[in-house]
Amino acid sequence: QDITAGVEWFLKAAVQGLPEAQYQVGVAYESGAGVMADDREAIQWYMRASEKEIPEAMTRLALFFELGRATQKDAGRAAEYYQKAAEKGVAEAQYQWGIRLIKGEGGVSRDAGKGAQWLELAAMQGHPQAQLEFAQALEKGDGVSQDGQRAYQWYRASAEQGVQMAQLILANMHLTGQGAIQDHGEAARWLEAASKQGNSEAQNQLGTLYLKGLGVPKEFGLAMEWYERAAKGGHAGARNNLGKMYEQGMGVTKDYSRAIHWYRLAADQGLPDAQNNLGWMYEEGRGIAKDLVAAARWYLLAAEQGDIRAQNNIAWMYEDGKGVGRDVVKAFAWYSLAAAQNDAKARKNLSLLAQEMSATQVADGQKMAKEILAKRNAKGKSGESHGR
Repeated sequence: QDITAGVEWFLKAAVQGLPEAQYQVGVAYESGAGVMADDREAIQWYMRASEKEIPEAMTRLALFFELGRATQKDAGRAAEYYQKAAEKGVAEAQYQWGIRLIKGEGGVSRDAGKGAQWLELAAMQGHPQAQLEFAQALEKGDGVSQDGQRAYQWYRASAEQGVQMAQLILANMHLTGQGAIQDHGEAARWLEAASKQGNSEAQNQLGTLYLKGLGVPKEFGLAMEWYERAAKGGHAGARNNLGKMYEQGMGVTKDYSRAIHWYRLAADQGLPDAQNNLGWMYEEGRGIAKDLVAAARWYLLAAEQGDIRAQNNIAWMYEDGKGVGRDVVKAFAWYSLAAAQNDAKARKNLSLLAQEMSATQVADGQKMAKEILAKRNAKGKSGESHGR
C-alpha cells in the first residue's frame, strides 16, 4: 500500500511536469512496483523525463532502444541517449558509450582514445565492468598508453567487486607471473572467488591447483570436486581432466569405463587433448574393445587441430598401416608438423622415415604438411597438446 501510494504521488507530480517524478513513474512502470508493469508506459515517461535532461531516464531509455524492448530496436538512438547521459555523469552510460567507442559497435565509429577516456571516467565512479574494460585497454595499450601496473590495479578493483572475468584474469596473472608477482596462493584465492560464482573455467583451474598442490594443499578429492562442478557446466577441459583422474586412478579407483565417458564428452566438444586420449584408449583397448580404426579417427581429429602427440600417433599409424592404409607420405607430413612444434620424438621418427623414402615422396610429404597447416590456419584454429 505504501508503494502504491508513493507511485500515486509521483504520478500526480509527473502529470504536473516534475521531471524527477516522471523518471520515477517510468521506473515504477518498468519494474511493476505499485502499478502493473507496462514497458510502453515506462518508455513514455522516460521520454518525458529525458526531454527535461534527467540523465538516469536517458540511460534507461537507451537500454529499451538497445534491446528493442517494447519498441523497435534502434542502435543509433540507444547510442545517442547513452552519450547524452554519459556527458551528464551517469557511470552506466559512460561505460556503455565508452564500450561502443573503443570497440566500434552499436553503429558507432571506433575511437579507442575517446572510448578509453569514457571507460576511465566510469571506472573512477566504481563501475565494475568499466574497471575491467579499462584494465584491458591499459594492458593492451588500446586507446591509452600501455601500463601493466595500472591495468593490474583496475583488474583488482573490478575483481573485488565480484566481476568473474577480472577475478579469472588476476588469478592467471599470479599463476604465470605475467603482469603480477607469481603467487599460487593469491591465484587460488581469486580462482576460488570466481569458482564460487559458478565460473567453469575458474573451477577447472582451481581443480588443477588442488591436483598439483600449487598454492593449496594437494587434495585429489577437492580436485575432482571442482572438476566435476566445471564438467557439469559443460567445460571440456574439466571433463578431460576427470577422464585422466579415472584412467590413472588419482584419488579414485582406476575406472577405464568412466575415463572413456569423460574423454568422449570432451572429445565430442572438439577438445584435441581429449580426442587424442580417447584414441589412445581405443588403440590400447582400455575399458573398450580395441579398435585401431576408431583410434586413427580420433587421432586424426586431434592432429588436425595441432595436437603434437596426436600428430605423432597418426603418423605412426600411417607408417605402420595400423587402422589406416599404409601411407609413408602422410606419415611424413604428420611427423613434419609435430617436429615443427619442436617435438624431439617426431624429429627422430621423421629422420628415420625419410631414409626409407624417395626424394619424390619426401617432397610430396612436405607439400602435404604445408597444405594441412594452411587448411588449419584458414579455419582460425590452433591446437595445444596436454595429453600423452
